[in-house]
Amino acid sequence: VDPGLLQPLVDAGATPTSDELFTELRQASAAIVCSGTATVEAALAGTPHAIVYKTGSITYAIARRVATVEHIGMANIVLGRRAFPELLQGDLDPVRLAATVAPLLEAESEDSRSQIRASEEVRGALGGPGCFGRVADMAIDSLRGRR
Repeated sequence: VDPGLLQPLVDAGATPTSDELFTELRQASAAIVCSGTATVEAALAGTPHAIVYKTGSITYAIARRVATVEHIGMANIVLGRRAFPELLQGDLDPVRLAATVAPLLEAESEDSRSQIRASEEVRGALGGPGCFGRVADMAIDSLRGRR
């Protein structure tokens, strides 16, 4: 993610992190995560989050034609719906990002409570140990159009 996209949040006191992700997520009020397994980690941690992804326009155009998944965030794929907002490509800008994350910082907001409920659904769908293998299987099934 372009560091310039995060600057308004850093200016407001947010702290970007990448070490000890799960521990950090458990302590965070909200998070901004790149699509992939981090979205599942955020859901398992019970942390409201926004999913972001930006790549080259040609790469994105090819991926949109090849991929059959409706969502890019693995937590959303697991649920089969967009429970966690996804800001992709042109939708990913500082204003939209801040507007998406701000309500998540308020523990009692409907957006935050809704995501916490969705996180519980993700945990229930994945079960106990070995959940990342099950997520991989779900993603493969989704790509094959079985979900």
